[in-house]
Amino acid sequence: MDDSNAPATKADLSAGLSALEARLNERHDMLRSEMQHMHDNLVERMADGETRLLQAFYTFAQTSQQ
Repeated sequence: MDDSNAPATKADLSAGLSALEARLNERHDMLRSEMQHMHDNLVERMADGETRLLQAFYTFAQTSQQ
């Protein structure tokens, strides 16, 4: 489509939609990857917090038994 005022053809629309679909899929994959990273980071932080909390209770119990 050389003339910007010319009507779009089915081929023009199809090519434009294909390009748009490819860009959306790429962005979707990027977002999925970022969300997975955030999920993994959150799970790790929660496990670390749980470990610290359990260690604090264990230390308290040890001092209470003595």
